[in-house]
Amino acid sequence: MHPAAPPVLRPLGGLAAATSVMLGIAAVAWAWAVHVWAWTSYGTYARLFTSDGFAGAPGVSATGIGPMKSSSIGLGVAVLVSAVAAGLFIGWLVRARANVEPFGQHRHTAGWAVGGWFVPFANLAVPGRVVADVWRASAARSGQPAGTALVTAWWLTATSTWVLYVLVMTSRIEPTVPALHTAAVLVHGPGPADRRRGGARDRRRPAGHALAVTPAAVATRPPRRRGGAAARRSAGRPP
Repeated sequence: MHPAAPPVLRPLGGLAAATSVMLGIAAVAWAWAVHVWAWTSYGTYARLFTSDGFAGAPGVSATGIGPMKSSSIGLGVAVLVSAVAAGLFIGWLVRARANVEPFGQHRHTAGWAVGGWFVPFANLAVPGRVVADVWRASAARSGQPAGTALVTAWWLTATSTWVLYVLVMTSRIEPTVPALHTAAVLVHGPGPADRRRGGARDRRRPAGHALAVTPAAVATRPPRRRGGAAARRSAGRPP
């Protein structure tokens, strides 16, 4: 009998480097895009429907339909960048798992390295378990300690951000000014106006008052009254 051929290890260096770079870019792009989108939405509603208006936020000063569209486009670009980064990461994970297949026990079959990301609820646990198994098998092959505390911390951080994003989107289902303010604070923290007031709430309409802001609603915002002689001239009355 011929001895079993040693496993063929596929290189990971280039793919790992590309994945790391794209994950970094995606993290920055996503954080900034969500920040601008959330505060632009809140600022537009606040200026339309509250007496206090909007004091601005880092990187966000303009509000209205135009800035809201731009922030939505920016969010879409961030989603595309994140999708590329996710694809690279999954590709790296599949290759890494195949490399360490003979060197350790795996709790999930190879297909779960891909499918685990797309099955609802399972994607909150399976990908982290797959990465932990790859970590342990790699450590066993190299004779290093096989603790997975770092993997666990990474996975808990990742899933926490997903849960936070779901909370943000849920708070926007009924778009009230307080709900949009809560969403903006969740993704970035209190704005300048909140800090100046020492955390006091803005004066707003009741939280149950839904604001269906559309382009038409913004376009038909009542103009400010002109006073004095200018108002009388526009009304055809003598000064």
